[in-house]
Amino acid sequence: SQHNTYLQRYHATGVSNVIGTGRVVTAITRNGKPVPCMLSVSRVETSDGIFFTGILRSLEKLKQAEDKIRQLALVAQHTDNAVIICDRHGRFDWVNQSFERLSGYTLEEVTGRPIRELLQGPATDVAEMDRIRAAMEALQPVTSTLVNYRKDGAPYWIEMTIEPALNEVQGYYQYIILQRDISARVQHESKLRRQIGFLHHINGWSRHSMAPDRLQQALAYVAEFCEFEQ
Repeated sequence: SQHNTYLQRYHATGVSNVIGTGRVVTAITRNGKPVPCMLSVSRVETSDGIFFTGILRSLEKLKQAEDKIRQLALVAQHTDNAVIICDRHGRFDWVNQSFERLSGYTLEEVTGRPIRELLQGPATDVAEMDRIRAAMEALQPVTSTLVNYRKDGAPYWIEMTIEPALNEVQGYYQYIILQRDISARVQHESKLRRQIGFLHHINGWSRHSMAPDRLQQALAYVAEFCEFEQ
């Protein structure tokens, strides 16, 4: 009921409240279903006079997508895994709170920035990064284990799954990335390998008498492994 008033006021005063701007309205379909829409009204001057055109565009799919995004975001915020949404070129669109805790970066700091430049560091496998990028460019899912780097420069290990997802409303592909921090597991495996190597050396030393130089090497190895001074 307000739209006629808007046009009458525009005729009388020239002040525009709806002309040339978009306004969200609720339309009612023939069967009585309410549908959220965007209404755009334009003023058109022709040889036959002044006309007003109204363009009505349904926002139903957008609202459904927004509802789905809110649900996914709610789930993502309550998982221990880091969740990243990025564009097809590998730039951050969104991250959850677990990513912020893991990496030290906030959503505002990473949005629009390339993932590769932000998280890559000296020990990151460049060939593996190239493999991931090739898969993403081909819109293929990919999994990987990598070293990432926190904002403060500290490294951490992740298991990562990357899946392409079509943005149905805007018509382009994004990627959903799940990252799981496996730093503790990697450290444990590394320690286990050192323990096995240490036991192997002990077994070798126990079978032979040691010359002074070999004894010195053995003591140095024990000191390094057990983290105490000779």
